[in-house]
Amino acid sequence: MEFERQVYYLSRRYYLLRAKRSDWELIAHILRVPLLKCLEAFDHDKARVMPRHIPEHEEWRLEDIAALKNFTERYFKGKMTIQDWVLAGKYMNISHSNCIAKMWALDAFQMTPQLYAKITEFRHAGLLWPTIFAKVNPQCTLDILRFAYSTTSKEQVQKIRQLM
Repeated sequence: MEFERQVYYLSRRYYLLRAKRSDWELIAHILRVPLLKCLEAFDHDKARVMPRHIPEHEEWRLEDIAALKNFTERYFKGKMTIQDWVLAGKYMNISHSNCIAKMWALDAFQMTPQLYAKITEFRHAGLLWPTIFAKVNPQCTLDILRFAYSTTSKEQVQKIRQLM
């Protein structure tokens, strides 16, 4: 019980207002335990840190998408149970069902060389993301498009072209 109280206390103390979630890496370091053990001990209700509700169709911040993607790849390597998603939700301070939906949408979207080239052309022309999104009309949300574009390198586009 004492460990759980420490986790609750530290989750409030190291809550990052800008990120809208606790700094779990720092908390795990302070307690000298694995990060997943901290998340397992954490309960939103007892800690008075309420999870955010951000449905998949609403725009997430790119930092949130990157943090969720990095967390799931680092700790679960793509194969996740529902309990793993609950831990991801605690880490993100977003309900786990919202995390599942966003990752599914991210994994389902494929950046093609043609789409990448078109977006690059629009970006060089000075168009803003909402305008680009309306022009290319992808089958995803604006945040997924922005994240996929920003994390796709020219080398990856060349590899995709070679496979086609």
